[in-house]
Amino acid sequence: MSYDELYKWMEYYNKEPFSADRQELQMANLSSIVVNLVGKSKLGTKDFMICKKEEKKQTVKEFEDDLKNRFAMFAKRK
Repeated sequence: MSYDELYKWMEYYNKEPFSADRQELQMANLSSIVVNLVGKSKLGTKDFMICKKEEKKQTVKEFEDDLKNRFAMFAKRK
């Protein structure tokens, strides 16, 4: 599988999660709706997710290095 194909699958997964992840997202969404209707809490969908994604904050240096690596293959083609 090429890098481009893998990247496209990752983008697709972020928009449309696969089976179990999609079901978890739907149940978390439903749970947050029910809890917010019954109680006066302001809990969101992320509060009911079992598998929580760690959101890593990227530094400017890491961003620049990542950007350079992504375009390195185009620079080599000349």
